[in-house]
Amino acid sequence: MMHIRALEPLMLGSWERECLSSYVHRLAEAHCVNVGALMQIICGSSQDSQREYAGWRSIDFGCGFSQICVEALASATGIDGLEETTLGSFARLCVILGGHRRHVAFCPMCLDEGVDCFRTAYYPLIWRLRFYEVCIKHRTLMATECPHCGLGKLRVFFAGGRNGCCSRCRRWLGGGTSALEAGRPAQLERSVCAAELVAVSGLERAERVNAETFLSDLCVEQLNENRGMLRRAMRATPFALGPALIQPTLDNWMAFCEIYPDGLLDLLPRRPIPASLGKNPAFLDYTRLRGRRTLDHREAWLRIEDVLRNALNEVPPSKPRDVVSRVSTSLTTSSVFRKYPELARAVARRYNEHRKNEKQKAGK
Repeated sequence: MMHIRALEPLMLGSWERECLSSYVHRLAEAHCVNVGALMQIICGSSQDSQREYAGWRSIDFGCGFSQICVEALASATGIDGLEETTLGSFARLCVILGGHRRHVAFCPMCLDEGVDCFRTAYYPLIWRLRFYEVCIKHRTLMATECPHCGLGKLRVFFAGGRNGCCSRCRRWLGGGTSALEAGRPAQLERSVCAAELVAVSGLERAERVNAETFLSDLCVEQLNENRGMLRRAMRATPFALGPALIQPTLDNWMAFCEIYPDGLLDLLPRRPIPASLGKNPAFLDYTRLRGRRTLDHREAWLRIEDVLRNALNEVPPSKPRDVVSRVSTSLTTSSVFRKYPELARAVARRYNEHRKNEKQKAGK
């Protein structure tokens, strides 16, 4: 049997860690064989491995044939932690159903920087996620087409394949920075959130955390076991998070980042959950179901009376609707008129008299 050299995956433990398909390409290049020959040597030449050849593009997804390859590569090379080069580690924190990329997406500038730093090209694991639309290092959209031949579906594995090369024309994909487009802020936010989750999923075993553990601890310690409150804050339906709170999506984590602006990297590792997190108004705000962020409903009612009294001295007078909206968009003008009829009518009367006087002045 061919002796397999122990080649370390690049950037393990960070959000830029190498994916398994990229590692296999570098391993084949180091042994001067093609990928197919290497995988048949490592995984064996059984009928099962031959049948799975067509599914190699899903080698980074962390399930099925990916697990077989990880175990075989770990046995052949003696390298630990190869499971972190697949999206199976990311799945502990976030739902990735439909979030895989079947074809190659890349940042040309990152490819060039990888060659400068490591003297070889490699593909980070995060590039295999559809959520990662913008390179957060260079603020440009991820490229999906070859700049030379225009191929739009770049294959992960192909005969004579090498990292950073087109699967049709075999030319280098890096260096083409002139045609890159800047990413939109919303795309950049999604990409940053995805990068934070990938970074957390690659932490050392002692600091690893999964979504079930973190959300359950948060409910028990800070939210008095009110799971509905957590679902509202994370903009999730009961079916999205489930009864055990183990199925958050990337959008749910993005909503959580609005509540905790310091970032998931400071919150998710195994550290004490801040006591102030459970007192955040977002956890009590029912109007987030309609996509609006306001003050707590009870706090708004405590403030509305003072705001109405102050509005009686304003020059020029304001509309009752505008006065109410200063406090909270969760309050309606009709509910304020029912709660404080005299004050609300006095504000409306001043505004109507002001409008009547302005019309009379305009008529003269």
